[in-house]
Amino acid sequence: ALRPQTALITLWVADAAGALSLVPWGLRRCERREVARLGLGLAAGVPVGIWALTTADPAVLRWGLCAAALAVIVALGAGWRWTGPLPSGAVTGVGFLSGFGGGVAGLSGVAPVVFYLGREAGSARLRANMIALFAISFPLGGTLFWWNGLFTVEALTYGALIAPIYALAIRIGAFLYPRASPQAFRRIAFGLITVSALAGLPLWDG
Repeated sequence: ALRPQTALITLWVADAAGALSLVPWGLRRCERREVARLGLGLAAGVPVGIWALTTADPAVLRWGLCAAALAVIVALGAGWRWTGPLPSGAVTGVGFLSGFGGGVAGLSGVAPVVFYLGREAGSARLRANMIALFAISFPLGGTLFWWNGLFTVEALTYGALIAPIYALAIRIGAFLYPRASPQAFRRIAFGLITVSALAGLPLWDG
């Protein structure tokens, strides 16, 4: 519906109104060492993502991002899991993918969510770490977006219009979270990623 650069800033503004309210909760309950490793990779990945956003063909970006998300969901749905010890460098690598996704499309959450789902991590750990990671990605991304001249009146206007709806959805999700079983949590996470990836494919462009 929007140009990639406009969509990116629209999402960033909407996040400010919704997800920021959960940051204190996440910081109290996250695994700080793991979040720090993710954040290190994220800091390196965001500039690369912004470079791709500003230089690559938007259609190619959409195909690549959606195809990657669908491929991972298929692998996880088939039962592929990593159960052994994980090197710290791998966690930093996931952070880099998170930063790249955030810089190129505002999708910094996909890589960590898939990472935790693939390791059978508990929903509480996933949620707290993701919210704490957002506390790193939000100000870093905003600074780099501004530095690269991505803030426009159009994008800020769309973000302001979407923000109240987004904030309401965040609060509804927070209310429902403790009432969902781990199995339901995984099904919802898989479903949301799959639907988002399918909806973003250029196939539906008129």
